[in-house]
Amino acid sequence: LLLKARVKFGQRYYDTSLEYTDKALELDAENEEALNLRILITNILYPNQSEESVNKLLDLDPENPSSIANHGMMLLRQGNHKEALERFKEALSRQPSNQMARHGMTEALKSKFFLYRLIYKFCNFTSTLDGNKTWMLIIGIMIAQRVLRSAADNSEGGLKILLTTATIAVSVFVFLTWVINPIINLY
Repeated sequence: LLLKARVKFGQRYYDTSLEYTDKALELDAENEEALNLRILITNILYPNQSEESVNKLLDLDPENPSSIANHGMMLLRQGNHKEALERFKEALSRQPSNQMARHGMTEALKSKFFLYRLIYKFCNFTSTLDGNKTWMLIIGIMIAQRVLRSAADNSEGGLKILLTTATIAVSVFVFLTWVINPIINLY
């Protein structure tokens, strides 16, 4: 069941993955791997409700590096990158090969920059969408861009400047979602 849950998680079918994880936890309520996966899923689907699950897992084994890294990911998704950085440091000090802690550490370090934090939140939002909703978002952004551009072309004065600025801001934001990682990595 846990393998099926991981596969569905990788395919971004979070609801199905959560069902399989819950079934695995029915068989073994203290399975740390299943609890960690459940926390990851609830952190994506219901970011405000995952704190209780993390605390339960940390009560079971407060020294578990995966649990500590999971707590860091929860903090990072909530926008608390400074505390998340400390949790990732602690997880890496216990297990230097922990991939979740390594990934979280790089994301927390990048999140020191305001613009990257905004794009990280946007990417977290889009990661919760399934394929159809993602396409609807992309098409919606394209339509909004065209509407703003045509409204700017048809207007005059201060409104034209405002609409042109909004059009440029949307274009720059979309462009940055593609190139922000390499730019921050170079920095």
